[in-house]
Amino acid sequence: MAGSTLQTPQTAAWTATLQSLERLPLMNMLKTFGILAIGLCLFGTTLHAHQVTFKGTVVSVDKTSVKVTVVDEKTKKPAQKSFDFDKETKILRGDKLVSIDQARIVKGEKISVTIDHDVDETLAIVIRLDPKATGE
Repeated sequence: MAGSTLQTPQTAAWTATLQSLERLPLMNMLKTFGILAIGLCLFGTTLHAHQVTFKGTVVSVDKTSVKVTVVDEKTKKPAQKSFDFDKETKILRGDKLVSIDQARIVKGEKISVTIDHDVDETLAIVIRLDPKATGE
């Protein structure tokens, strides 16, 4: 019987305990990874869930709102939408942040308006314009 090992009930128990301890860190790591993955998915969805950008052409503008012709996604037909803006609204002429007076928005110019459905469906968060207004 040289070279053979006898396994007693005590050594079998020790072997089983050691094997379960070796698997424990792996199981904890998998649980942690799963929880982190679910949390990241939920957090990422929450951040960008309800912002919508409308692209179109300026119909009219005043000190607190802009009316834009946009293509309705469902009907594929042009429709006019009015968007309000306030002092919190970012207005970008190209990449430059400007005030509403500096923006000099004109009828017929291309415009992009981003809103947040969770806050207000008509309040613009960001208004983007081409670097130079038409007619300048």
